[in-house]
Amino acid sequence: MAKTGVNTWWVALGAITVVIGVLFSLLMPLGVLDPAGFQHANDSDPFGVPPSRVSFGALAALGVVVASGGFVAILRAVRQ
Repeated sequence: MAKTGVNTWWVALGAITVVIGVLFSLLMPLGVLDPAGFQHANDSDPFGVPPSRVSFGALAALGVVVASGGFVAILRAVRQ
């Protein structure tokens, strides 16, 4: 796997990034399906308008980008 301490850190950082990105990508479609149920507590406006479905879709796409960046970091560390 990783040969040096630096590569080990890149693999660990990449793995954490992949996990965060995958969780983000899997949770955000729930917000697209039910934005009002997925809204966080908002004490200043408890019955306000929930975030739009487009914003949840953009966050899901961001999760995919973050996960792929972590995957690239792992591949680069392992190939060195």
